[in-house]
Amino acid sequence: MWLKCLADLIFPRKCEICGRLLTGDERYICEDCMEDMPLTYYWDWPENPAEKKLWVRTHLHRVIPLFFYTRESQYITLIHKIKYRGNIRLGHYMGSLLGEKIKRALPDVDYIVPVPLHPLRKWRRGYNQAEVIARGVAEAMFGPSEASDKVLTDVLKRTRYTRTQTKRKMDDKWSNVANAFRVRNTDNLSGKHILIIDDVLTTGATLEACATILVKELGCRVSIATLAYVE
Repeated sequence: MWLKCLADLIFPRKCEICGRLLTGDERYICEDCMEDMPLTYYWDWPENPAEKKLWVRTHLHRVIPLFFYTRESQYITLIHKIKYRGNIRLGHYMGSLLGEKIKRALPDVDYIVPVPLHPLRKWRRGYNQAEVIARGVAEAMFGPSEASDKVLTDVLKRTRYTRTQTKRKMDDKWSNVANAFRVRNTDNLSGKHILIIDDVLTTGATLEACATILVKELGCRVSIATLAYVE
């Protein structure tokens, strides 16, 4: 305990949201900001608005985002730090929060598949934020000993380099990711319940492109979970 206190004196830990110094057992986010997080509670709400948004094109089992994402919200900084500033530990921690919320809602998930980045984009960024989040989700859902075997990073491959989805119109987003993925290394996945993980759900174009290929080619039952949700 005294070593932890000493470390906090030398390397003070600050809340990723408000910047206040963290105390005691607080990790990454202070208690006040944690209580104010705009949670969706969609893990307790079958047929929630996020699910209905994605029903048009693909049959999905569940869609569960952790919190609402708005440009005015300070919680947007969590996504930026994970995705663009290399805060991998924060991404893993937020994934574990998501996993804790959904593990009772989705007790029969067989495997977790992060949305893949194109190899060039992953090389430039140095990591795939969806994979980081997925590993946190897996640890919370299955425990540290099983987590690594539950995250499959070689099932979906992005075969086409697509431009960023930010600020694109809805129809453009769909055409942008059409036929951008393929499946591989699919042994023993037929009929399994797959949980696809990404950082943000907006139109759902990328997530549905991934889900569609798993449903059509492997007959999988597919659910989706993300950290943030744009209504």
